Amino acid sequence: QIRYIVKSQEHPVVYLSYTGSKLIVWLIVPIYGHVHLDCRVVEVNKLEKEKFGGKTFDQYVRQNVQESVVGNDLELFLDVSSTQTSPITVLYDVVVLPILDMLEKCKLPNLKSLIFIPDSYTSLIPFVALHPKGDFNNTFGNTFSIQMMPSLLVMGILNEAHPTSAVMYDNKTACVVGNPHIPIFEHNNEEWSLGRLPHATDEAKWISKLLKVQPLLHEQATKLAVVKKLSPAHIIHIATHGSAVSGFLAFAGRDSLNGKPSLSEDVLLLPSEVEQMNIRAALVVLS
Repeated sequence: QIRYIVKSQEHPVVYLSYTGSKLIVWLIVPIYGHVHLDCRVVEVNKLEKEKFGGKTFDQYVRQNVQESVVGNDLELFLDVSSTQTSPITVLYDVVVLPILDMLEKCKLPNLKSLIFIPDSYTSLIPFVALHPKGDFNNTFGNTFSIQMMPSLLVMGILNEAHPTSAVMYDNKTACVVGNPHIPIFEHNNEEWSLGRLPHATDEAKWISKLLKVQPLLHEQATKLAVVKKLSPAHIIHIATHGSAVSGFLAFAGRDSLNGKPSLSEDVLLLPSEVEQMNIRAALVVLS
């Protein structure tokens, strides 16, 4: 199944899997209708003291990378001192060097692009920013253009999908939503009060100007108004509150009556509702 999915790709696929003690790095290369497989196993549990400061690999990635990115800590991307090594260079040694070794053995001419499929542990790694220690300009992203895929299953689905094209400047083919004014509502027996997103207004205005369409902003961005625009849209850009756990997007709705929260079905767009729509957009951005 893997060979069938990958052989139609134009670029080599890098598949990463962390087992708890080992990092398994697969290189899957389509060559003239065939597939070449190579693999490197990095025993990351043996690097905990030397590379990860006593942490496990997943703890190191989560704490040293994720928290630095969320906190906008630019020190993450620098070699801090001669005695303290940046996580960016540590992860280059652990993740990138095995990939480069396998690619060198393949001897692929004019290779410029790679497709990465990380697992949940390695998806936090900023692969394009990784670089050797002391060579800040030689990032992995400067060497290769990297396309991210969430899974082999998604790659297979996209292989079978009919090609779509985006009509960039037709005002009937884009849906741009920004900063819906969401009322207090009840969901899963809890009362939810989501604040405003002023920068989302600016974002939606900028995108709508680029696409030459009229955005749905604030009170205009009701669930009903958005749903009407989704199915025919070739481009969808929505900047609003959402929940990765509950899987909803929140929009403007009717004001609450008698001080009671609004009904969630008037405010929330759920995955089950989206599945019933005939959405064929070429580009969807949830911001």
